[in-house]
Amino acid sequence: MATTGAAGFPIWMEAHSGNASDQVVLHESFERMQTFVKSMGHHSKLLYVADSAAYSSCVKQTEKILWLSRVPERTRHITDLLEMPGDDYQWEEAGNGYKTCVIGCIHQEVKQYWCIVSSKQAYQRETETFEKQLSKLDASLENSLWHLTCQEFGCHTDAEVAAQNFIKKLKYHKVEYEIISKAHYLGKGRPKKNAKPDRTSFAIKGKLIRDDAVIAIHMRRKGRFILATNDINHEIIQPSDMLTSYKAQSKTESGFAFIKNDDFQISSVCLKNPERIAALLMVMTLCLMVYSVAQHKLRKALKAAEKTIPDSKGKETDNPTLARVFRLFIGIQLLMILSPEIQQNIVINLTPLRIKIIELFGYKAMEIYGLLTKTDLNINKSAA
Repeated sequence: MATTGAAGFPIWMEAHSGNASDQVVLHESFERMQTFVKSMGHHSKLLYVADSAAYSSCVKQTEKILWLSRVPERTRHITDLLEMPGDDYQWEEAGNGYKTCVIGCIHQEVKQYWCIVSSKQAYQRETETFEKQLSKLDASLENSLWHLTCQEFGCHTDAEVAAQNFIKKLKYHKVEYEIISKAHYLGKGRPKKNAKPDRTSFAIKGKLIRDDAVIAIHMRRKGRFILATNDINHEIIQPSDMLTSYKAQSKTESGFAFIKNDDFQISSVCLKNPERIAALLMVMTLCLMVYSVAQHKLRKALKAAEKTIPDSKGKETDNPTLARVFRLFIGIQLLMILSPEIQQNIVINLTPLRIKIIELFGYKAMEIYGLLTKTDLNINKSAA
């Protein structure tokens, strides 16, 4: 899905198999979108903003489109850059807990601006998650090491190889160990003072500890990621706007959430034919078009009038979702009065809050809900 503008208005939608490769699908979609834009006579350049799955496709089409994407952390070069000490960056405060550092580079033979982003909130969240994972790993490795120390080996070399094989699997830990020998006698009772053992076995005695140096380097990556753009001539965005433009993807994610949501009390539909699934997604995308415009209009009207409505937690907001407004309108009914002389429709259960919301949508909405007098309607028609 592709969206644009402050309303997050959907302008493109494709349905694909869940097994389709993001890299292939996005590459083909970019080409189709470019053809579609040109067919409409749109000559001004657009900026394509996408997540890391689109980075390779963006690089391949860098001469055709302007793009902004997150850089996938697949190579050692990227991880080394993210693991640099914080003092090595020239940070610029970006607000809301974000810091950015913009550099110019050539990657995969394409000139780009890279924006290294550090998020305080993401750092705290990722740090807590990593610590939980590390605690589970501690317990698992302690158990594995205990089993290893219970084994007997026929020679010192076998014990050494087993210890090294265990150590090779460690990423955030190290083992302090020694190999000890144990004499075995076949006879009963305590062996004589100078008796030679019938055989000797070897065992590993070790202690598992965290590798603080490795963990410290890994922790530098927490809350950090890299954005890249080929707009090196600032045709659409400035380097300082890369983070803001990238975060605008949330409007597209909200569109996906709308399509997948079951809050609108629609009956469940089971479709197996791919063409019918695509058709249903098209219908939901058309619904999203109406939804996004209505939501944007309501938010704009609230800000212009300096008014608010309560959210789901009762907190006043001027940035509500339209889904919340739908829930507020549950209970409104249409009363029809029929007689031989007259037919009258009356909307009932209109609370002050519901009336306020209807007024924010303008004259047409007020007319539908019967909130305009004949005088108001005549004035509105004259103005039109």
